[in-house]
Amino acid sequence: MKLHDVFGNVTVLTLSALEQNPTLTERAFHFEWPAGVDVVQE
Repeated sequence: MKLHDVFGNVTVLTLSALEQNPTLTERAFHFEWPAGVDVVQE
C-alpha cells in the first residue's frame, strides 16, 4: 500500500502474515493512557 501526502512524501506499507477474522480477546481492546498525557476525547 502506498500513502501519498500533500507534501509529496510517499510512505510504503508492506503487510504480511495477515489473518482474516482472528479470534480476539477483550484484552486486545484495553488501552491505558500514559501518565501526563491529555485525553482529548474518550
